[in-house]
Amino acid sequence: MTWLREAKLLLTAGPGGVTPWRIDEDGVPTPVAGAPFGAGPGLYFGVAAAARGRDRFAWVADFGASHILGYRVGDDGSLAPSATATRCRRARARSASSRGAAC
Repeated sequence: MTWLREAKLLLTAGPGGVTPWRIDEDGVPTPVAGAPFGAGPGLYFGVAAAARGRDRFAWVADFGASHILGYRVGDDGSLAPSATATRCRRARARSASSRGAAC
């Protein structure tokens, strides 16, 4: 679970992919239409988000397929696959003593 403050979104990973939740003024979470966002059945775990200027991104690990999926977060909270956010898509984890990070 991660909080994307700029968009007032809570992002969770689970069966089927990532679910963005809009948080209303009373603090009540509501799933964004179309959620969960993913590439089909998988073992999704761990979600991260970042904002740079007006651009917002989210990443989730698909342990079943051993890759990282990247998404661009839309103004409405929906997620669209992002080519620039998936550079590590086929990277496999390596030990810290090997050549550094997987990405």
